[in-house]
Amino acid sequence: MSTKTYFKRISLAVILALSFGAFSSAPSQALVSGSGAVSLSASTDSRVAQETSTVTVTASFTATAAGESLTVKVEGTGATGSAGTLTASLSDSLNIRAGGTAPNAAPTTATTGLIYAATAANVFTRVKVNFVVPQVTVAGTHVYTVNVFADAAIVATTTYTITVALANTDATAGQSQLFLNESLPTSSTYILADSSLVVSAGQTPTLSLMTPAKVAYLGVNFKNSAGESVVSTTGTSVSGTMTVKITQGPGLISKVDSTKVRELTVTLGDTITIWNDGASGVTTITGYIGVTPLTQTAKTITFYGKATTCTATANAVTARG
Repeated sequence: MSTKTYFKRISLAVILALSFGAFSSAPSQALVSGSGAVSLSASTDSRVAQETSTVTVTASFTATAAGESLTVKVEGTGATGSAGTLTASLSDSLNIRAGGTAPNAAPTTATTGLIYAATAANVFTRVKVNFVVPQVTVAGTHVYTVNVFADAAIVATTTYTITVALANTDATAGQSQLFLNESLPTSSTYILADSSLVVSAGQTPTLSLMTPAKVAYLGVNFKNSAGESVVSTTGTSVSGTMTVKITQGPGLISKVDSTKVRELTVTLGDTITIWNDGASGVTTITGYIGVTPLTQTAKTITFYGKATTCTATANAVTARG
């Protein structure tokens, strides 16, 4: 065999070997390198308890085959103790078909995810979904992980952080109020102003024992540190406990018609009745949140020995708590 013939045979063998290897390899379905991406309309959110947090997720990849799946999932339960939801959106979507893409599709549990399919191979595929965490309740910082899958592989990931503050529903001494009036507040209205009251002490001519009579009422208006009776962000009524005390002068107080005392504790919705006890003088009534007296001026009412009453009753307004 000549040298020239030998090299021709070697070259042919190499070409055949390379050709066999190329034809025997399976087509690659690997994702186009670096094509997976995810972005959020905001990476963080701050909420007050009972508010809802919402963010828009934009997920994309370049498909290697028609029908290749694009899945969006969100992991995390911290702000509510349960998973949020994902809702499909066609806004700014490209080259998708099948999967929860209807504009009015029902929300899907975020950990289950929404699945989309690429319309063709080697095309840029993008979809937007809304991630919603309704009525956050757990105070603190909570991190949710947003994952984008191409078939079963994660191709992009990011995080969404929700910081939750407790609703400002606690009454404060600096803002809460008492209002003194001759008429009884109803369940739907408070008289948010004071009347100047001069009332009978209920003295008897013979100084014999008398039966206490109702002479006035106190309405309680709990307010938070922002001066709200109802929290503006949640619609939740501000509540708490107030101690109401006759700090000087005659008279007795009670919750409506209950036991008559000189000091009592009230909560949201309670009304206080003021009674005469036969003694004359000027009575001072002070409210406290904890051990701190209300910033509002203490209430005063004048008891006279004769049954004389002069009143200047304020207008009623709709209650906010």
